[in-house]
Amino acid sequence: MKQVVMTVGEQLAAALSEVENLRMTIAEKDRIIQDLQNRLLWLRKKVFGPMSEKALPVDPAQLSLFDEKHLTGEERARLDREVEEAEKTITKTITVKARPLDTTGLPEKVFHIYPDRVLDGDGNLKAEYVEIGTDESSRLEKRPAEVYIHKDVFHKVILKSDIETKHPEDREILSSEYVQVDESVMPVIDNEKHKARKGYEWCVRDGITGDVMFWYDRGSRGHHVAREILGGYRGNVQCDGYEAYDQFERMPGITVHGCWAHVRRKFVDSLKENERLAMEGILFIRKLYKVESDADDKGLSAEERMEQRRKISYPTILMFEKWIEETYAKVLPKSRLGEALAYAYSLLPRLSRYVNDGRINIDNNLIENAIRPLALGRKNYLFCGNDASAYRAAIVYSLIGTCRAAGVDPRTWMEDVLSKLPYWQRDGKDLAGLLPRAWAKENQITPK
Repeated sequence: MKQVVMTVGEQLAAALSEVENLRMTIAEKDRIIQDLQNRLLWLRKKVFGPMSEKALPVDPAQLSLFDEKHLTGEERARLDREVEEAEKTITKTITVKARPLDTTGLPEKVFHIYPDRVLDGDGNLKAEYVEIGTDESSRLEKRPAEVYIHKDVFHKVILKSDIETKHPEDREILSSEYVQVDESVMPVIDNEKHKARKGYEWCVRDGITGDVMFWYDRGSRGHHVAREILGGYRGNVQCDGYEAYDQFERMPGITVHGCWAHVRRKFVDSLKENERLAMEGILFIRKLYKVESDADDKGLSAEERMEQRRKISYPTILMFEKWIEETYAKVLPKSRLGEALAYAYSLLPRLSRYVNDGRINIDNNLIENAIRPLALGRKNYLFCGNDASAYRAAIVYSLIGTCRAAGVDPRTWMEDVLSKLPYWQRDGKDLAGLLPRAWAKENQITPK
């Protein structure tokens, strides 16, 4: 019996010891859990911002990561409304910050600025000068109780006599009675944006000699560039339907001629859309080109060609006009054929003027051939590094194009001119004598 009591006592002591160990283990785990809960609370505050202590349970032990709790319908609706309001506020804030300053309601004060000594006492341009374009610069000005846009308009003028004396390589072309004008894309690197932007090289071709001049004005295709190039010109200008040339319709001394090749292309593009009607339009244009090919085959003079045009081409154009008016009602205005009809009809006066002068070509194809090297250049050197290099490219293209028109090998001409140039400058000789056509005449080279 005594042995049994001792055994039970030992077992009880062992059990009590084990209970104490378990109690200490539980206490340690409770401490760890409390620490983890505190860390979780700190992280929630850190991530989601300050919290109201009233929203927290009094006893942290009540927190549970595993209790499944869901928002009531009312709470979800309220939350959705709050999110929508927050999104509106954020969007509104961002939009306001990104919106540029609205200056549409501000008055504008324009100041016209001319070079010194080009205006007379009444503020008018002197007779010996001609305006060739303008540049504009605007800035926001503010005075006490007054805010307005200050715009400076810088007028570009040149002496009429300088057109011939200082720019013989240009105005030799612009002294012609007939020129063709076109423009083509020249990619230029924008050093601020670090990518290529679309620039434009303008080309003016002497319709009689074939000499060409390329013009680059910071890559612009704006109407002011066309005005700067042709503002002082008097004669016949042939161009496509680009609206920059419309301004010359109102200028005295300039007769604007259109390009039938551009009209024909638009009808060709619409063949798949409406083959029957598109082909009817092409047949009218084909008759006009037949007159030109017959005149070429017969070797007709300019006067004889004009007579054939008046006899055959002009009546064909009148019929073409009636056909357009009749056909336009049958097609959709936004269709390819509708656009071709509208394009041709809007330019008919310009397109029909060539019949009155046998020297004027029916189209602008010759100048398009002259600017084809630009397209080849884009495939080879891809772009110009800056505006300055594009300007220099225009000079090179002008000289090479004029060499070809004069039947001169560009390399032979350039080698000879570069060797003579320092001596001509030293002796004060007129450098116009080194231009390709004058050089060809001096070296007894006959244009092809």
